[in-house]
Amino acid sequence: MAQPETPNVSPDTLARPLGASEQLFWWMNQRRNVQFVNAFEIAGTAPEQSWSRALDAVQQRHPLLRVSIQPRQEGEKTSLMFVNVPASRIPLRIIPGTAAVLDWEKELRQELATPFEPTNAPLMRAVLMQNEDHSVLLLTVYHSLFDGISLNFVVRDLLTALSGGSLEPLPLPPPSETLLAQTTAGSSMPPAPPDPPRHLEYVPAKTQPMTARAFFDAKQTSALIERAKREGTTMHGALCAAAVLAGREAHVEWRNRDVLIDSPVSYRKLLGVQEESGLYIGGGKMIFAPDPAATFWEIARSAKEQISKAVSGEAAAGFLQQLTGAVENITTPSDSDQLASMAFISDLMVSNIGVLPYSSEFGPLKLEAAWGALLMSFANLPTLMALTTNGQLCLMLADYSPVDALLTSIVHLLREAA
Repeated sequence: MAQPETPNVSPDTLARPLGASEQLFWWMNQRRNVQFVNAFEIAGTAPEQSWSRALDAVQQRHPLLRVSIQPRQEGEKTSLMFVNVPASRIPLRIIPGTAAVLDWEKELRQELATPFEPTNAPLMRAVLMQNEDHSVLLLTVYHSLFDGISLNFVVRDLLTALSGGSLEPLPLPPPSETLLAQTTAGSSMPPAPPDPPRHLEYVPAKTQPMTARAFFDAKQTSALIERAKREGTTMHGALCAAAVLAGREAHVEWRNRDVLIDSPVSYRKLLGVQEESGLYIGGGKMIFAPDPAATFWEIARSAKEQISKAVSGEAAAGFLQQLTGAVENITTPSDSDQLASMAFISDLMVSNIGVLPYSSEFGPLKLEAAWGALLMSFANLPTLMALTTNGQLCLMLADYSPVDALLTSIVHLLREAA
């Protein structure tokens, strides 16, 4: 790919430079799509114009929903800036009819496969499907902007506006490094430990994503949470244990070597971030040795122990320091390949967005379920995303190869464990 040219951008429109994580996703996007899609199932409907107005209100509240990303060539290096584009509007694609509402997963896969052009604002788009009494909203976001928790706040604000509520503008969110420097002033920032030396390959261009999903009702979800507590672990630990054991059942080569699970961790609490929408995540690597005698709950406890270390201030500082230094040395998209491979090296990714931290009732509308799909465009790197709404766990597994059997095994293990 040719080097980006220096655009003619007025200084008045510049928002801020991209942080290290934001830059990494931009560089990866020069090779393949790096974006995620959330699907929100909603009881109730609203006129199409009302949805458009609500999207406009959300865009005015969240500054990063009004930006493009503009590269500037400075010698051999490329600097990246968020540029404010006030006149931009979030595109809304509308698909009417019951058939679309029932088969929204097909549209989700299409959104997952459709790239953004980051020099064109905004970097979020929406798809709305409605029948007489239900709506499904898909929100697709360029990953340099947000993490999954941030998008949950965006949809809350959207449904608030849709039901007649008002929204106050938020300030431009700073990158993680800026906030971390404020919270860890004077502390040491050791480099993060190196990842195992294995290489990930990008999937061929235009390879279509595949997805599968599973639903746990409130009784099943509660039983799993309570069992995890009794076993000294968490729902997230249980998800990781199920992924490890299901993967070893499906892949013979996993059985006699370490299995690596990549689990993004949220830095929001550490950084003092409340409801701002930005990219506030870091790396959470877990390694599971080939131990045939290890039980489901022993693996789940190991997952909890490993992931808890990744959310400490020291670990976050080390991760961001290492990433910042590495990103500064990227001069071309091919330079970013090795860094991306090392950053996301794993056998499977488990991204648990957690429980939606707000009421699901919005006047005449009710948010019934939320689902998420993410792919990093690497071959053989399935991603399991989990969201819990109304006490109900929603799982979606995505990859570039069939995922139904693997998800069926994960679900079976979780139901047996509860």
